[in-house]
Amino acid sequence: MTAKYQKNGLILLFSLALGLSSAVYSANVTTQRAADIKAYTLINGGGIDDLSIELKDVKNRHIYAYCIHQCGDWFAYDPESDGYALKKKYQGAKVWASLSYEENHDRIVGPSHDEELYFVKKIKIESIR
Repeated sequence: MTAKYQKNGLILLFSLALGLSSAVYSANVTTQRAADIKAYTLINGGGIDDLSIELKDVKNRHIYAYCIHQCGDWFAYDPESDGYALKKKYQGAKVWASLSYEENHDRIVGPSHDEELYFVKKIKIESIR
């Protein structure tokens, strides 16, 4: 009778290990440190290959974050740089944004695959000056 319980215990342990291994395998291996939604001032932005913005937080720290389709229609073509620049009406705008600091994973042209960068996860304009 004891052998039967040991066999059932091993089967249960094995099935748990299989279930957990697939959960661990499917988990996102990238370390993401996402911040809560915070208030910022939109200072500048633009780009050629990838659009980014410069934000200033309440402690006057400047943060450069890549938009990846999160920023609105805030940029206009700038023939001088052959890229895009933040439209003047958005400079100084108050925004609420959620940022994350994570590995590039080849999303941005230039920085290496494993270089950590800020990315905009969500952003909303509160007021335009």
